[in-house]
Amino acid sequence: MNIKSFLGKRNKEGGLRGFTLIEFLIYGAIVTLILVALVLIAVNVMGAREKMNVMEEVGHYGKFSMNRITAYIRHAKDVDTPQPGGESDSLVLVMGTGAPIEFRRGPNDNLLIERGGETASLAASENIKFSDLNFKNLSYPDSAKTVRIEMELSFIGSEETFKRKFYTTENLLAAFEDIESVGWEWECGDTFTDERDGQEYATVQIGNQCWMKENMNYETGSSWCYDDDPSNCDNYGRLYDWDTALNACPSGWILPSDSDFQNLETELGMCASGDGCADDISWRGTNEGSKMAADDPLWEDGDLMDDPEVGESGFDALPGGLGRYDEEDNWYYDFGLERVHYWTSDSYEEDNEKAWRRVLWADYSMVNRHRSFKYNAYSVRCLRM
Repeated sequence: MNIKSFLGKRNKEGGLRGFTLIEFLIYGAIVTLILVALVLIAVNVMGAREKMNVMEEVGHYGKFSMNRITAYIRHAKDVDTPQPGGESDSLVLVMGTGAPIEFRRGPNDNLLIERGGETASLAASENIKFSDLNFKNLSYPDSAKTVRIEMELSFIGSEETFKRKFYTTENLLAAFEDIESVGWEWECGDTFTDERDGQEYATVQIGNQCWMKENMNYETGSSWCYDDDPSNCDNYGRLYDWDTALNACPSGWILPSDSDFQNLETELGMCASGDGCADDISWRGTNEGSKMAADDPLWEDGDLMDDPEVGESGFDALPGGLGRYDEEDNWYYDFGLERVHYWTSDSYEEDNEKAWRRVLWADYSMVNRHRSFKYNAYSVRCLRM
């Protein structure tokens, strides 16, 4: 239909005449149908976006709750409930000293943690409920003490309920200091003082995680200053082998797991799964490394510092370098001002002599995920439990 035929048909004299009533009704119906279709498309798009936002919010609460529970499991000495080989809707952990810690669903379908008469809730949204919570004790004689956590979170909307399930399995390391309280008096963003040596560390909240903004500088076990120069410890923190790194963080803080780092990376914009995503190896993401790095001249020039979003997260990574052995077993330091390597608490599944780590490098804006021999000396960045 051309524009002239739409405006009206010609009369016998060749001029345009107006619509007949039937034609007017037909054209009006067509326009109405088009408008209704556009409205429906817009509503569907808005609904899809709202659902994505809801699922993302549920995902944040699920990951946050899972991280808190697994952090306590790593500190635990034993599991009281459930019994080995059994399962229960509550988890009771025996700590090194002090009262046991219990996780369970509360009366409002929230997640409660209780210790010695103190109780705190780990859920903070009236719309998000723990619709299912189950713990399995996978510990058997002559095996590692292991707990499997299964939880289902629901978002209760006005018209629809969205549900998402979370699963993880965690070993009891029983290698850390005891946690004194379940209270929340200290707030992330405050300066934290390490009571072991009086050193102070700035902190930052990134998504649902609370990180130290500085590398750990506690002198213990197999740890070193880069180039054996104490001033490098002041600037970049100490370098630790993996076994020492597991115990380097103060009470209430942990060496982050591989999944903890993945949560950080996805919070900064990295895709969660697939080629070049958080669960891949080698260099992944886009500019998450730049966001994690401190905007500081201590870094050499390169893609890391050239990114417009450098330093955006407040994580403030600095190039601490590393320590390692050469082919003749001689110890040496390398990559000062170019790189920082961070240990995770996870061993590499296929080779127990290695563990997962992260690397930021001045030449790349991305983040490297790989495994390294545990005798190497890397930086430690502590995560709040």
